[in-house]
This record gives sequence, structure tokens and C-alpha cells, in this order.
Amino acid sequence: GSEDLVVMADATGFVTYASASSRRILGAGPSELVGSRLEEVLGDDAGTGSVTLRVSHADDGHRWLRGTVQPVCGDDGRVQQTLCVLTDVTAAVAREKALADSEELFRSAFSGAPIGIALSDFDGRLLRVNAALACLVGRPVGDLLGMTVADITHPDDRAADEANLGEVRSGEVSGHRVAKRYLHADGSPIPVEVHAASVRTAEGEPYCIVAHILASAGADR
Repeated sequence: GSEDLVVMADATGFVTYASASSRRILGAGPSELVGSRLEEVLGDDAGTGSVTLRVSHADDGHRWLRGTVQPVCGDDGRVQQTLCVLTDVTAAVAREKALADSEELFRSAFSGAPIGIALSDFDGRLLRVNAALACLVGRPVGDLLGMTVADITHPDDRAADEANLGEVRSGEVSGHRVAKRYLHADGSPIPVEVHAASVRTAEGEPYCIVAHILASAGADR
């Protein structure tokens, strides 16, 4: 498209053409780029084929570009020119980095939290648990995944749990805070306080329930 950066270079690597969009994307117009070495424009490690490149902008730091760098060969098989068609994806790369940073922050906070944390679906099946919860109930993390909240809840508390889950599932409430008992792997009860809240997609669809679990003062584990 007209917004893409198009650059052509000859067989010796000198730029012979640059589209007008180079002024916006690179901060340098076609007349400034023609005659430059291609690696001066795209960097030394541009390579060929599908590429993602971090390139310098003359006036404003750098830009991220994605597209293709394609050698064009003549009948004799020799490279006659190189055609580059690249799109400015700086904003998209920034969003990807922000998302990756956010996910890493969540992983670190989740894994290293001193209190139990669990993600479950709206049927109560455990999707993700941290080490603190696994330690609290005396089970490996891997064993808990696929179990339900009811599986680690004291039998006398399961009916109330199911009622609370039903209210969250229906959207009647967005979460709850309850005192209940979990079951340790050895069968002993563990008094806990659970703060649970539903998480929904941007469209309002049910996604999961996140619960923070604190051992009550009476718990000896």
C-alpha cells in the first residue's frame, strides 16, 4: 500500500529508489536515501525474506518495520536488485512488548505470592494454582490442575461453595468473600478465607474466577 516503505537497491547494494513514505517512516526523503548503502538504511542484519527490523529514524529514535527483503535475479541467476517492502509496525511492537511485560509481571506475582492463588473456570475446575496453595493443601501443583475446587473443599462446605459459584456464574454477583475449610492431602481440615472474583472478557463473556486464599489464624499449616 501507499503507506508502505518501498526501497530498491542495485546489485552492489546502493539504494536506487525510495518511496515518498520514507520521509514519515525514516525521517529522510527519497533524495536523501538514493545513493546510500542499503545496510545504512535497514541495518547490517536485515537479511532476506520475511523480516522484522529495528531501524533508525533521522529525527526520532527508531522504528520497527515488518515486511520482505527480496533479491531479484536476472536470467543468469545473478542478483540484479533488491526489493524491500516494509510496513511501520512500531505501535504494534510496543503493544506486544507491553503485553509481554504484563504477562511476565503476572507470572512473577502469581508464582511468588506468599498467599494461595487459584484460577478456575466457571464450573470450579482448577486451571492454574501457585506454589503457596499447593503447599497449603499438601499436593503438587500438577496434581491440582484438573481437579475442582470441590475436590479440595471440606464436604460440609461444598454446598455453600456451589451456591456461591452459581451466583458468580449467573452474574448475580461479581465475587465473594467466605470463610471455609479446605482439605489437606492427609484429610485434615484447613480453615481459610477466600476472596474470589470473576474475570470476564471485554465482551462481557465469562473467562475465569481468580481466588486469593489466606490460611485463617486458626490454621496450623
